[in-house]
Amino acid sequence: MPRRKDTKFVTFNDGILDICGVKGRKIAETKHCGIRFGFRTVGIKRFYEAKVLSNQIDEVVAILPVEDISTMDICMIGEKQYKIIQIQNKYDEMPPCLLLSLERVVTTYEDVRTDG
Repeated sequence: MPRRKDTKFVTFNDGILDICGVKGRKIAETKHCGIRFGFRTVGIKRFYEAKVLSNQIDEVVAILPVEDISTMDICMIGEKQYKIIQIQNKYDEMPPCLLLSLERVVTTYEDVRTDG
């Protein structure tokens, strides 16, 4: 009988983020609001592979799976804006989650969203 692999349990208690759609250099819409997340360690392999591709990974966060997220979107954690570099499904953790590799935006996007 095969051994059952130990499953890692993921927590999403480090904060709340928003996923926003952009048009040009402006934040046009909020796609998903109030997503709970957990910070993950940026591994050395992920860090240097991003450097080879002229990217920089500043944060890695785990979120519950949601639809309609792309690398063209912006992730807002508090007032900080991050570009989504990579979206990775993690099925070997409990519950299954998405890992978002984020790069801090130096020149911030103008927020033109309308409330309501």
